[in-house]
Amino acid sequence: MAFELATGRQKAEPVGLSLRLLSLEPIRANPVSDTLDEFLKRARKHYEEAVKHLTVAGYLRGPIKRGRASDEYLALRLVGGNPFDAIAKGKTNPRLDVRSQKTVEGEARKLAKQLGITLQSKRGRPRGSKKR
Repeated sequence: MAFELATGRQKAEPVGLSLRLLSLEPIRANPVSDTLDEFLKRARKHYEEAVKHLTVAGYLRGPIKRGRASDEYLALRLVGGNPFDAIAKGKTNPRLDVRSQKTVEGEARKLAKQLGITLQSKRGRPRGSKKR
């Protein structure tokens, strides 16, 4: 299967969205016949069944990352050459939420490590390099 995916012969199916994989029918809200509490009760049961099914199938639950800010932090650092303090203050991309420098740097470094990218630890010339 991995070969087929790599060569484009088969499309990957998103595990989290595949109700076929879960063998569960989607739930639907019907405000005409259900109260909100009844619907939420059914939705909770549906969710718990999906988690149970995936757990039995060997999928592990992990933290859900909702934003892609760490991707932008790393790109602004690597591509834009921006210092972490400028990224944190929102000077490089006003769409990003303002964070502490420590948070921005930590998120970018964590992602870089996962991708196998080495980030320079400090700005400026590396130690031992000669001045020009």
